[in-house]
Amino acid sequence: MRSLAKKHFISEKSLSRTFVKTFGIKISDFILEQVMQRAKYLLENTDMTVADIAEELGYSNDYNFSRTFKNMYSVYPAMFRRKTPL
Repeated sequence: MRSLAKKHFISEKSLSRTFVKTFGIKISDFILEQVMQRAKYLLENTDMTVADIAEELGYSNDYNFSRTFKNMYSVYPAMFRRKTPL
């Protein structure tokens, strides 16, 4: 968020407020949603391991990624993959 605010010459607080006002969602929630959509795509369309997907998406370990994925979709990534044929 810092680099985005700097790029557009506004404060982080102003960027955050404007984003919420415009889109009705916090920037961090929007980014997380985009990352998890990418995760779903990778799980559905590649044979990458969950650990490789976690690393690709910038997670420090697959446990944190799996927990975040489960919080968002109510299923762990490995279980999601088993339900979704390649």
